[in-house]
Amino acid sequence: MAIRHGDWKLMVEYQKENHDTMLFNLSNDLGERRDLITQYPEKAKELQKLFKQWEHSLPEIK
Repeated sequence: MAIRHGDWKLMVEYQKENHDTMLFNLSNDLGERRDLITQYPEKAKELQKLFKQWEHSLPEIK
């Protein structure tokens, strides 16, 4: 799953019990080759918050 906000893209890959979170700046890295999550932790938190807000706005599946 991913969220894009401006030039930034946060990707979360779910695999069984673990998940990987990666952050990319698409204006400088369109091929998504450099994970910037350790250099920009606050930007990652900002996008994670936006993702959670979107996720909570979805209707429940019954």
